[in-house]
Amino acid sequence: MANCLAHALVVLGRTQEASAAAAEAAARFPEDARIQFLAGKLHERAEDWPRAEAAFRAALALSEDHAEAHLHLCEALRQQKKLKEAVAAFRRGEALGPPRDHLRLQRFRLFGEL
Repeated sequence: MANCLAHALVVLGRTQEASAAAAEAAARFPEDARIQFLAGKLHERAEDWPRAEAAFRAALALSEDHAEAHLHLCEALRQQKKLKEAVAAFRRGEALGPPRDHLRLQRFRLFGEL
């Protein structure tokens, strides 16, 4: 329920409330990779890179084949200048076959700045 609430709040542009709902959902359902991933995306949107990294790592601990979580982790790591880890996360996500447009964008972000 809190996951649905967080999504609805994002759509309405109420990101602070969405973050709070996602944090509540993540605490209540720590075994749900989708909720951890959503929390990471909200931290990413707020440019809270350490918390985004932690949430994406939590999602991947639950579902290591989550290609988009690897790519979002890549971005969180890149923003923190952890480039070797970012490249490794990118490569893992790339190998899992994420949506092509997301892959292209992350490839540009990562390798366009090296």
